[in-house]
Amino acid sequence: MDRKSQSREYREVGAKTRDGSRSSPGHGNRVFILLDRLSSALPKNWLLGNGLTKGLPSCCGAVSILYPEPKVGEVLPRELIASAVVPSTSGPAGQSEELAAGSELRLYQRGDDYSIFVDNWELMNSRATSSEAEMARLALAKHEDPHGLRILVGGLGMGFTLRAALDLVDSTSELLVAELVPEVVEWNRGVLSSLAGKPLEDPRVTVRIDDVAQVLRENPRGFDAIMLDVDNGPHSKTGPTEGWLYSRAGLRTLSKALRRPGVATIWSAGPSKFFGENLKAAGMEPELVRSRGRQGKGARFVIWVATRS
Repeated sequence: MDRKSQSREYREVGAKTRDGSRSSPGHGNRVFILLDRLSSALPKNWLLGNGLTKGLPSCCGAVSILYPEPKVGEVLPRELIASAVVPSTSGPAGQSEELAAGSELRLYQRGDDYSIFVDNWELMNSRATSSEAEMARLALAKHEDPHGLRILVGGLGMGFTLRAALDLVDSTSELLVAELVPEVVEWNRGVLSSLAGKPLEDPRVTVRIDDVAQVLRENPRGFDAIMLDVDNGPHSKTGPTEGWLYSRAGLRTLSKALRRPGVATIWSAGPSKFFGENLKAAGMEPELVRSRGRQGKGARFVIWVATRS
């Protein structure tokens, strides 16, 4: 069999992934067990992937990255696949200092899982998405009629909040996504698109590359529901934050952007001693809802529900 034939057969037959399931090359799977027909060319404890590396036997054709086969319980390596720098803003920023201008966002992949880090802190990952979906449910729960709503999603993330909101409203509703980092939108149109069912392709969605704080300032009484997940919240993993959005001035702007009986939900890595008082001072009724990263398990987070009174 010549090299071209071997390459074609590998692509058509596919292979087992590390968890033993069947898969086809070229559909997002990073690592494949070597086909029996090619196994004599490489050590038995090596795996093939779909990258580009030197030193492969000529019989392997188009397949290329080599990984040592993991031991039982061993974690797959995390691979950096993209990065972006947080841009500066023209006014008081919506995000806190942990996402200040010049901070680096890094997108990683580990098998079928994705995560986004800022510096050494994980902002989100594709395995823990329950709290993102819960934000949408809580923000829309008081709207018995999901007809013709105008919704703001502040912070695109991996698209899970947007997807949940789309699934809860009808075809006449409009959803505006405010995302500061343009590369995050590119990732959601590309490598991350299928995680939440390609929500950016929905005709009800409009994307604005801008700081959510600016969008709030420009839209008094503009929204029936607002969902904010732009960093780790009023109490972040790095400690209490001083972000303008979580100050009384920022929350007054948030309140003014809501139509009555509008609801805003704010994601937070943990509870904040003073945030509830700030919401009250801004004219909103606060409620603290505890959530888990996965359904019924995983890390514990907080969702603040603020109703405009």
